[in-house]
Amino acid sequence: MRPIYLEMDAFGPYAGRQVLDFRLLGDKTLFLIYGPTGAGKTTILDAITYALYGHTSGNERTGAHMRSEHATPETMTRVSFRFSVGQKYYRIERNPEQEIAAKNGTMKRVKAKTAFYETDKDGTDLRLMGVKKPEVTTAVEALLGFKSEQFRQVVLLPQGDFRKLLLAKSDERQKIMQTLFRTQKYEDFQERVRSRYDALSSRQKDGNAEVDRILHDLGLSEEAQIEGEREKRTADVEAARREVKASADDLAARRKQAETDRLVESHFAALEKAERELQTLQAGSEVQKEREKQLDILNKAAVYEPQYRSLAQWETEGKARKRLLDEKEAANLREEEELKEKQAQLQAVAKKQEERDASEREALVLRNLLPKVQGLGQAQAELVRAEKASAEASRVLNDVIAAYTALDEEEGRIKAAREKLKTAPEAAEKASVVVRQCEERVKTEQTAQSLLNDIRALKETCQTAQSAVEAAEKAEKKADLTVKTLQIARLSGQAAVLAKELEENHPCPVCGSLYHPAPASETGQIPTEDEVTAAETVLATAKAKLTDSQMYRSRQEAFLKAKEDEHTRLREEVPADGDIAVWLEKERQAKEEYEGLCKKAAEYKSFTERIDAIQKERQAALLQKDEKTRLFDEAERSRIEKKVIVQNLEKDVPLEYRNIENAEKRLCDIDAVVQAYDKEKRDLEDLVRNVEKRIATSRGEIANLCGEVARLREKYGAEKKALTAKVLADGFASWDDCRLMQASIDQRDELKRRIDEYSAAVHRVEGQIAAERKETAGKTRPDLKESERILAEKDAAYKALVAAAEHAKVVLENMDKAIGQIRQLRNEQNELQKQFAAVGGLYELTSGKQSGISLERYVLGALLDEVLTAANLRLAIMSRRRYSLQRSTTWEDKRVKQIGLDIEVFDQYTGCARPANTLSGGESFLASTALALGLADTVQAYAGGVRLDTIFIDEGFGTLDSETLDTVLSVLSSLQESGRLVGIISHVSELRERITTRLHVNKTNRGSTAAFEVN
Repeated sequence: MRPIYLEMDAFGPYAGRQVLDFRLLGDKTLFLIYGPTGAGKTTILDAITYALYGHTSGNERTGAHMRSEHATPETMTRVSFRFSVGQKYYRIERNPEQEIAAKNGTMKRVKAKTAFYETDKDGTDLRLMGVKKPEVTTAVEALLGFKSEQFRQVVLLPQGDFRKLLLAKSDERQKIMQTLFRTQKYEDFQERVRSRYDALSSRQKDGNAEVDRILHDLGLSEEAQIEGEREKRTADVEAARREVKASADDLAARRKQAETDRLVESHFAALEKAERELQTLQAGSEVQKEREKQLDILNKAAVYEPQYRSLAQWETEGKARKRLLDEKEAANLREEEELKEKQAQLQAVAKKQEERDASEREALVLRNLLPKVQGLGQAQAELVRAEKASAEASRVLNDVIAAYTALDEEEGRIKAAREKLKTAPEAAEKASVVVRQCEERVKTEQTAQSLLNDIRALKETCQTAQSAVEAAEKAEKKADLTVKTLQIARLSGQAAVLAKELEENHPCPVCGSLYHPAPASETGQIPTEDEVTAAETVLATAKAKLTDSQMYRSRQEAFLKAKEDEHTRLREEVPADGDIAVWLEKERQAKEEYEGLCKKAAEYKSFTERIDAIQKERQAALLQKDEKTRLFDEAERSRIEKKVIVQNLEKDVPLEYRNIENAEKRLCDIDAVVQAYDKEKRDLEDLVRNVEKRIATSRGEIANLCGEVARLREKYGAEKKALTAKVLADGFASWDDCRLMQASIDQRDELKRRIDEYSAAVHRVEGQIAAERKETAGKTRPDLKESERILAEKDAAYKALVAAAEHAKVVLENMDKAIGQIRQLRNEQNELQKQFAAVGGLYELTSGKQSGISLERYVLGALLDEVLTAANLRLAIMSRRRYSLQRSTTWEDKRVKQIGLDIEVFDQYTGCARPANTLSGGESFLASTALALGLADTVQAYAGGVRLDTIFIDEGFGTLDSETLDTVLSVLSSLQESGRLVGIISHVSELRERITTRLHVNKTNRGSTAAFEVN
């Protein structure tokens, strides 16, 4: 990222619009930002960070807190930042939420706005990349390659925080390097290997569990028992098969004997049945004789049947003629009575001739009036239609008027209801802001509580660390005293040894004197060199332990200070006002209120839409009302005209004939009366003539029938007398007895059939008895129930043996199937083991199970080595080759070993490495600056890495002496060769003399201003 153009309005100490065009720097890549305290030097970095991430460089203030106190009420706080990444150009604009003066002088709240554009080189917008704060921040993070916290550790080193990258924990440094070098692919590869390893491991466990389950189902505890168990179950199957075969042979023999018993029993049963049937037939022999006698009588009666039938015909004919004679006489009598009646009716009809003539005259008058009556009817029908049309038009007009009135009333009601809700939309919007504020406050309180928990834990850790330091100090002092005591004692002892060898006039090997007035004497036992060395070793160990304890205490105190500072900044920004429960309740109440206001706002919108619709409907109803009024007037005029026509026609037609239906009906009735009279008269005259003719004919027929009846009576009597004599002579008791038997002649065939059937049945049964006696001769009748019982027992035993054999077979088959499954599972396990051997080795290697360093951490460690190598090139110059940065190789903390990215400082003066947090302020500044530059060089060198074209350093130079300051500036000046832009914020006056390219920030009573000074 390289800045191009920064524009600030009412931001921080800058009251008006402040423009910083970085293009004015030209090819100058090192510049100084200077000015008095509070003028707004760091604000420039705040503006850049706010534009990119939505908060300031120290992450202590939001954009809303950066509004200038010097700005006029109508000036809006705003930041616009143009920058480039590689060959592409971008622009971001952000306005924080704020209150500004409206045109009417009142204060109005303006919502926060954000816009992110891709532009061309001249700043013309090419495309919009986002307008919402979260999506813009996410897009910036993706574009630059790191989040705001990482941005402040790598690109922008804020005042007081420039040591963060140097002192960061290994896991924090890992996140930064993951982002900068994009090593996520190594972690992804580790994850894929781990997933494959877990899958293979799970499949192995599942396979073993499945084998155990199969063995459990077989009732076995281990696979070695399978072979013996299978042999046992195979023997069970063979034994069951033999038992089934023996039982089957026994059952077949028993079934054969049962069949023989059933056959013999059937012959004995058939013999009993035939004998019972013969006894039954013999009991019916008398009935058989009676049937033969009855058949003989019927045959005799059949001989006289034709003669009886002939006499019956003559009798029937005579009776028919007599009935016909009686009927003719009765009919003739009725005809004479009818003739008298019709003659009387004809005389009565003749008396109504006058009424008939009057009706005919009335009909003539009605026929002349019919045309007028029809005209009146048509006019009345048209009048009825006109009245209906007028009534319908009136009804429609009233409906339209009612609808128009209803719309007026509805509009009034809805307007009144809407008026009650007019504040709902704005209130809902305000409530949404309150909800968001409550949600943010809940998150803040949760963060604060988490920080307090961390602070309490760290305080306890610091107390423990302090106790450890005090104990280590005591041990170190004790060991130091011991060493010094031993050293003094040994020196004293050595002097006594040398004194023994001194001789007068011979030089002392220590001072060279020839005189020895006071030689040293022995004061006790002299410590050996090994004792001194052992004591020194104890002292070195105690010092190392003390150093380690102090380093651990310093780290924990630094962690505690960072947490306390973070909590303090949080509480300065958001003072404590209730615990989490209070704010959760406020959040719930705010959400309830917001939901209720949203419903009211929706009702308000619905009412507004309905009012607009009603106004349109009312306009349409007004047009419809005018149209329906016109139609009603036309219908009413037509009705009046039709009514006048009807009244004129009614004057020419009598009241009783004005209805065409009544007139036509009356005419039809008159015509019907006349026609009925004429028809009745003609019919009566014709009827009288016909009756007279029938009476004359009937009298001749009656005379002829009387002669025929007398002749038939005489012939029937003679024939009956002769036949009666023959019947009596043939053995019948009487005439009627013979005729009675003739009625049963049809039964002869049935009697003959029964006689023949009886004879045949007797013959059949006698033959069957002879045959069955032959079959049972010499045999004993078997006990069939006992035979069937024995057969059933044999069959049940056989079925039980078959079921047992089948069960044994199924058990063996299931076992064979289970053995096959186990073999298949073991084959799969062997194949899995081959895969597991390869994948497991790769997993052990990439996950760092043995070495403690995973693949990604190994790569990051190598990259960190390169970063430190690049950093040491500059740190060696700036520290006059005293300090160099290196990765820590001693891990007391197991968690540190899992990361492997801790940095320590090697001091050439002492020949020892120590934690970076033990450096002084100036030393930390040099190391942090070198590390930031080395990181930028290494990242830039990797293809596809994040571009680090710019670095800002806020303060830290005041801790350097003049000579070191020259060295640092020399190193920073050399960055011009790489084209990297370096901005320095400092109060150090020497920097203004040595850096000629400057950004001067001036402070006034009306706000600050800034301008580039390029020489």
